[in-house]
Amino acid sequence: MLYRPTWLLVLAAPRSRSRQFLVRLVLLISAIGSFLLWTLPVWSLFWQQVASFPVLWQEPANRWPIILLCLRLVAPLLIPMLLSEAFESLLLLLRGTLSSSAVDHQGGTQGRVDAVGRIHMRGLHSNRSGSSPETTELGAGRSLSPMTVASAHEFPESVPRSSPQDSVPEASFSFSAHPAVAPASPPHPQEQVMEPRPLAHEGSFSPALINTFQRSVHQQGPTDAKRKARLHLRVFGEIVLTLRIGGGEEIPVSLGNYPKRQELLAYLAWHRQGMPRDQLLEEVFGHGQPDEEATAQRLSERFDSHRKILRRRVREALIAQGMLTEQEALPAALDPFASEGGIWRLASGCQVIDLDVIQESYAVLTQARKEGRLVQEVPREVAKACEELLAAYRGDFLASYIQRYPELVQPWEGRSSWIRKPFTQGRDWYLEALWWLGEAEWREGMSFGNPPPSKLALRQQQQSFARAAQCYADYALAACATRFDSKVSFGSGSEPGERVLMSERALRRAVLLWGSLSQTGQVDQLWRTYWSQMRKISDRRWEPKQETLADLETARAQTNAYRLALQLSQQEAFSLLPSFSLAEGFQGE
Repeated sequence: MLYRPTWLLVLAAPRSRSRQFLVRLVLLISAIGSFLLWTLPVWSLFWQQVASFPVLWQEPANRWPIILLCLRLVAPLLIPMLLSEAFESLLLLLRGTLSSSAVDHQGGTQGRVDAVGRIHMRGLHSNRSGSSPETTELGAGRSLSPMTVASAHEFPESVPRSSPQDSVPEASFSFSAHPAVAPASPPHPQEQVMEPRPLAHEGSFSPALINTFQRSVHQQGPTDAKRKARLHLRVFGEIVLTLRIGGGEEIPVSLGNYPKRQELLAYLAWHRQGMPRDQLLEEVFGHGQPDEEATAQRLSERFDSHRKILRRRVREALIAQGMLTEQEALPAALDPFASEGGIWRLASGCQVIDLDVIQESYAVLTQARKEGRLVQEVPREVAKACEELLAAYRGDFLASYIQRYPELVQPWEGRSSWIRKPFTQGRDWYLEALWWLGEAEWREGMSFGNPPPSKLALRQQQQSFARAAQCYADYALAACATRFDSKVSFGSGSEPGERVLMSERALRRAVLLWGSLSQTGQVDQLWRTYWSQMRKISDRRWEPKQETLADLETARAQTNAYRLALQLSQQEAFSLLPSFSLAEGFQGE
């Protein structure tokens, strides 16, 4: 007899009170447990930071913690729902299993009793009629396999009478736990029909061939992807490390919320030729640290720790993309670091893509200036190089790092952070490209004549003047945007720094060009923004030059575009740079 606990049958009933009570109990316990384990520990943290979520969300590294925090807050609602659904599914499965077991038990027992009974009666009849000893023994109650019993029950005419020569050995009988299936009688030779077999060319492949193909794809695919993968690093604006795989897709590599890890990558990116280990440790990990914290051993431990973590992050990104297994080591081509003779640098497989483009574009501008090709015109290749430089310049060198961790870049014991020099150098490149692009647009506008010969020429001239004015306005506002730039200075009673002089000069050009286009609204807006910025960054020490105020009043009063455009004479345009050695200032860096 099959044993079935009564409480299981009651619990599996669809409208059982016990079942409803148990479901509610599971909901209550899971809600209380999830609240105590998940929600209560982060309750105060959530309400302290919820107002800052919009700002924190802008940082990619903060998005996953914010999502987890919100999930933990609503855990008392989500977890009971999931557990109740799982419990209901379990009860339904249990009910179906018990029902099918009861049906199988009842039907199978009756069938065996009926079959054995019929065979037993047939055996008694055979003994009376003089059957063979083997048949009599079978009918008297010899053990039968389920196959034999079912055959005798369903097909009584097909059971042959055994003879001594054809008797089946006792060892041939077996006991099977599977349902009995009656063997079908073999068809007549003329009635046998051959089933069509699928041909190889119809799409059937042997399992061995399929497995071989899958193994080859699994082994060769990641290998090709690893061979093409490269590390890309950006250091202007937000520092970002990505893994570029086949097809141009870039997978971000997490740098964590550790500023020194980001600074280490930027340091090696700027010093592409490599730096001695001692100097690297001092400038990156020793700046701003007291003597007891800046020992050689502690600085080395920090460097080694960040280096290992960065390698592990790259390896995890490869594993996540299926290009590396857990047992494989990081390929040498994707190792961010390389060292030789105590000199540390970025490996050749790690490309600093924004710095490379900026330096290549600036080299074109420098070469044209050395060759004297910027005196009468700005060649098209130079203007294109300036555009490429501006497109790659997404912000100042480590701008987000400086804004986020200002205490780490402050002077320490009379020494500035190493970041200040590349920060100023990068702004030199950016501002000079911006100046010469505005120069190219202004000269293109002047080439249409005064006045232009047609309406089309007039429209093109106005567009060139508007683009030039925008370049000069961007220069004026960007030149003195931060005091971290070593060339931004407001001397008390002395000549101000280079950035201050050039920003005012760019402001005057933008004002005159917008005045020539009767854009007095742009003039007023630029002047208000510029005035507020310069007074704030100079601690109210800056005062505009008289020529700046005169050009501002002229632009406000002027309405004739052609007459005002003539004020930007060819002589004034080409005497700007010699009067202030901008090229020499860039060369000095």
